Amino acid sequence: MDTAKGRAIREARKAKKLSQEALARDTCDRSTISRIERGEYDPPTDLWRRLANRLDLPASLPPDYTGTRLATAPHTAMREIRIALLSNRPNEAIQNASTTFWTLLEAGSVDVAVDFGLELLRVFKETDLYNDREWIPLISALLFHQVSRRAYHDVFRLGLVLQRLNGNVGRYDDVVTMGRILASMNPPLNIRVELLVGMGTAYLRAGKPADALFTFDQAVEGVSMSQSETVYARALHGLSAAHLSLQGWNNATHFAAQASLHYQAISHEFYWLARQNWANATLQDKKGTDVGLDVLRECAEHWIDEQRYAEFLSVAEDIFVWGRRYAPTLAEDTLNTALGEFS
Repeated sequence: MDTAKGRAIREARKAKKLSQEALARDTCDRSTISRIERGEYDPPTDLWRRLANRLDLPASLPPDYTGTRLATAPHTAMREIRIALLSNRPNEAIQNASTTFWTLLEAGSVDVAVDFGLELLRVFKETDLYNDREWIPLISALLFHQVSRRAYHDVFRLGLVLQRLNGNVGRYDDVVTMGRILASMNPPLNIRVELLVGMGTAYLRAGKPADALFTFDQAVEGVSMSQSETVYARALHGLSAAHLSLQGWNNATHFAAQASLHYQAISHEFYWLARQNWANATLQDKKGTDVGLDVLRECAEHWIDEQRYAEFLSVAEDIFVWGRRYAPTLAEDTLNTALGEFS
């Protein structure tokens, strides 16, 4: 008789605080459960699968695996991960999350692994760790499993996350490929627009402004502000950046102004990035030199107040380039500020 299955069922049942009667309900009778747990009865494949599914056990039980470990691993790991995050031990949290997920997956408990992975996304979503490179293989595994489940709501949600992560680590071709695959699956309109915005951003970062322009234009045509003003603003912002790269100064100014208005309405920090685009387009077009420099100075002051070094340097570089031509004193002051504020 298979005592490993009996032991696994008993330990998993106790971990879930189920009585033998409760486990047997709609499956078999209590005496059958009792006999299985004592190793007196080897359940047929169909019965084992139903019991295993109810107890979150893998359909194919590894010889060294116990019910307690599988039944309690996700709960225990999640508690430890939360504690690690609260205690500012991010590397420990990531390592625990990754180890538990892959252990569950390799043990054959795929559904448990997927549910655990989705819970991980919820826990990490509001942290900087959400953008970590280590999440890419985990989220890819979740996505393809959810495709097999035909759980398309999760597929599209995970696809957007994967797009963003690939973009963050410079895998722009992967961003575009993922966007095209998901778009071919007839997602809801709001998801399709987000995919287009992600693809357009990838094209821009890859130095393909013409492709970005076409993609952002599709996004603007498809989006409804009532669905997401943030996405609409990002699409307009992308259009302004694409036109700026293609030296379409008038269009760049127009779309940057529109994006700024929508960002401002929702108090989004990208307002200042859109304003920077507007200022650069205005200066390139040689219309309103003074106001363009004033806007760049406002952007620089904002990023200093927020202690955002990278964003400040981006604006400072623009001020230095334009200031040398139109306002040498401003250029020098900005350089001194950069050296003083962030040294």
